This record gives sequence, structure tokens and C-alpha cells, in this order.
Amino acid sequence: MCIRDRLETAPGHATRCAHSAFTADFAALKEELGARGLPDRERWARLEEFNVGRLRLASKGIERVGAELRPVDEGRQDAEGMFMAGEVCVLRDEVTTVAALHHSVGEGAAHWLRTRNEAVREALGLIPEPAGRPVPQPLRIAVVGMACMFPGAPDTAAFWANVLAGKDCVTEVPAGRWDPERYYAPDGDGERTPSRWGGFLPEIPFDPLRFGIPPASLSSIEPVQLLALEAARRALADAGRTGGDHARTSVVFGAEAGSDLANATTLRTVLPAYVGDLPAALDERLPRLTEDSFPGMLANVIAGRIANRLD
Repeated sequence: MCIRDRLETAPGHATRCAHSAFTADFAALKEELGARGLPDRERWARLEEFNVGRLRLASKGIERVGAELRPVDEGRQDAEGMFMAGEVCVLRDEVTTVAALHHSVGEGAAHWLRTRNEAVREALGLIPEPAGRPVPQPLRIAVVGMACMFPGAPDTAAFWANVLAGKDCVTEVPAGRWDPERYYAPDGDGERTPSRWGGFLPEIPFDPLRFGIPPASLSSIEPVQLLALEAARRALADAGRTGGDHARTSVVFGAEAGSDLANATTLRTVLPAYVGDLPAALDERLPRLTEDSFPGMLANVIAGRIANRLD
């Protein structure tokens, strides 16, 4: 039976992995750092640094030395690697195969649930379900309109052309997004990122007056809300539904809170507590709170804005 450890570098920062020589070393280091009375922040940093590269070592048998990736022998892989594992780790007591795992979580699990359900119903004296019970017909869903914006593709046609051409739209960071000289380091030294690559949207034209938005309000509205409006408008146009009654049309939008505008507004709010009055140049660049700021930064307003502006 596999023993699973929970390595916690700080409250809320935990990794579940198989018990190994590395987990014993981690526990010893954590105990030593605690005994030395180091501040919580420093202990967290030391433990996180101790973890760096351990997953690569365990899964691939390689380690990073400077800019070079070098193979390690099985002894070091076993002794120094971190083998991540969830609940399944304690559910197996022998080597298995991927096919057996698929069966156990698919057909095997379904059979177990059916058997358990029958046993429960029998214990409660419930009438068995009639055999041959009609199965509801699947719902019919038709995709009648589409719109999209992806890295290297401002619209659906460009995206499909990129797919057909096998084009890689991951690029180096555009100069207007963030400064690699300030945030990038090959090894991720300090608080820098070890990557200067990503997928970046091209510039998307947006006409605020088309949606009844005053141009002066744009600086207080997250770009994702504006992009969502434009994408929804295009999808309705592609479906031939720009006019007419939309009473039976709904909007479902998955979004994540927080982006550049929200972060910059938070920065304006908290900086005076650290530095006093903001420097004039910084004060000029940071967004100001207006009547548009609150709805403009809430992720759950996106669907409502689309419904409101597009009827």
C-alpha cells in the first residue's frame, strides 16, 4: 500500500505526494527551520526553493544546472524526486495498468454504483425500478453562430486558417504588454519569470458608440467586458440574429475575476498607505475610481452587460 505525504510550505500551500526519501528530507528541513525561529515568510521561501525541480526530477529523471538540463541516475531520481499523487495513491496496493485504471473508474465504478443502489433499495424495502424503463431522448443542440478571438487570430476565419496551416501562435512577449528586461530571467531568479513566451490577442477594433457606451467610460471598464460584447455581437450576426426578439436568448459566460484594470485600481488604493502621496507621473497613469469602475471590474457583470446591450 502506498503511503501518501502532505508537504505544507505555508498554510494553504500544500502538495500531496508519495512517501519517499525526499519527503523525509522535507520534514527534517521544515523542523530545522522552525527550531531556528525563522520568520514564516523566510521558512516558506526556503521550503519552496527546496521543492523547485523535484517534479521534473521524479517524472523525467532530469535536473536543471544553469541553462542546461542533465539526466540523473535512477538512484537520485528515487531519492530526490517528488512523486505527486492524490487520493488514488492510497487506493492501490499493487502495480496496475492504464487500461485497468480506465476500467475501474468507468465500467467498474458504474457497476459498483448500480450494485450499491440495488442493495440500498432492497434494504429500504423500495420497489425495484421496472425493467426496460424508457430512456429520455438526448436534447438537440445546434450551433447556429460562432465568433472567436485567439492569439494570432482576430476572428473565426483567421483562427480556422491558422488551424489548417498548423501555425504556432505562441510568440515572445510583445513590447507593449510587459518589459522582459524587467520581469524575465532565464532561470527565474528572484521574483522574475523564467518564460518570455505566451499567446497574445492581436488588437481588436471596438466601437463603444455601437453599444451605447460613452467613450469616457472605457478607461473604467475591463477589456474582457468589451471583448465579450464584441464577440457576442459577432456571434449573433453570424447566426443571422442581430434583429428580432431575443426574449428566449440567454447568456452564459465563464470568467475569472481580476485583470490589469482591477490590479491597477487596487494599486492606487493601497499605495498611499506605503508611500504617502503618489508621485505625479504615477498618479496620472493609474485609473481613477468613477461611477463605471464597480460594474466595469466585476466578472459577473459580463453576461449582464451582453444581455443589456444586445437586448
